[in-house]
Amino acid sequence: FEYACFSPRVDYDLRVTVNSVRVFAKRLQCKGQLELGRQYLIMGKDGSTKDLTGNMQYLLESNTWVEKKPLDTDCKKSANIRTCNEFNEFIDEYKTDGCRQ
Repeated sequence: FEYACFSPRVDYDLRVTVNSVRVFAKRLQCKGQLELGRQYLIMGKDGSTKDLTGNMQYLLESNTWVEKKPLDTDCKKSANIRTCNEFNEFIDEYKTDGCRQ
């Protein structure tokens, strides 16, 4: 496994902070697009290439999990409250505890 949680020899992107910007690429045959200005939870293999400033770049592939962060307006709707709360709790826990095995 080459996932950050499983491999002690992963090149962690330690410069990533809240609201930082990173480059994501996808193969031409992959469907869907990331929307500019939206926030996403993206989980999968760590990036293996760096840009000219030394920041990691990431390839989105078939085993990458991409979840769009719900908008605040959507989270106010009763049908979405539980899902939004669970999403936000997961993000908060992951920020605090990282990947636990």
